[in-house]
Amino acid sequence: MPGFLYKLSSPRSAQRTPTSGIQYDSGKAADFNRLDPRIREGDDGRAGMMVEGKFMHKNIRAVFWDIDGTMVTSEALHNDKSWHIGRTYNLGLTDEIVASFQGVGDFRVYEIMQGLGFTGSMKDFLNACDDYYFENIERVEIREGFLEAFAYFESHGLYQAAVSNATAPLVEANIGRTGVGDKLLARVDLDYVTTKGLMPKPAADPYLEGLRLVNEEIGAAIRPEECLVIEDSATGVAAGKAAGMTTIFWKLEPDSADAGGHYSAHTGAELVTILRGLTYSRAAA
Repeated sequence: MPGFLYKLSSPRSAQRTPTSGIQYDSGKAADFNRLDPRIREGDDGRAGMMVEGKFMHKNIRAVFWDIDGTMVTSEALHNDKSWHIGRTYNLGLTDEIVASFQGVGDFRVYEIMQGLGFTGSMKDFLNACDDYYFENIERVEIREGFLEAFAYFESHGLYQAAVSNATAPLVEANIGRTGVGDKLLARVDLDYVTTKGLMPKPAADPYLEGLRLVNEEIGAAIRPEECLVIEDSATGVAAGKAAGMTTIFWKLEPDSADAGGHYSAHTGAELVTILRGLTYSRAAA
């Protein structure tokens, strides 16, 4: 599949009480509910957040989405794909090993499986991954709350892009399931990162490269601190924070271990509540 980078045209252009699953970490693991996270309108009309009695807002201008587990519910299929390959090649996978694959990308999974006895080439491995994934692509669904959050950002004039540790064919397939591909300014995948000589997540490279591409596309100079990352894995959260971007851990399970994000949520409603506190329309800026 030629071309690993996808750049598209620019996107088309009350007080709330959060639910109990939302958390905020100001650098010292504070509980979001304990800090009073009521959403307000500031004197300048910008949406903001009351934290310890002080009005706060962030000038978020660009949003970078992870894909697997964040835009779409593909983690179970990825796990089954790993089990399928493990059984096919008698690799002796365990639940712990398969769980460790979340967010790391198939290049790293290949290295791990090599250590377990996989004797084929990288191409053999990736072909096996793609074959199983595409045979079961109908199992991939849009994650509940994603389209609402995406539309919220779009209505506020924010630029949006996707950054993934998955290979180019899987990125294209998953975004195709969401129907938002024509609204993304850029897509950065594992093939592109590797071709550029960059490091995948948890390094900052994919997100910083995504920001560079967005700035190049729109002719702007958005800074990392003006960006929001939404991730479902510790690997991705680490990458977003390393890039200097505000990071939300949108966890797949309500009891998932803390991944160290600036904010965390489980349901779509919790995610949107956080978004309302972090963003405001550029028209009001």
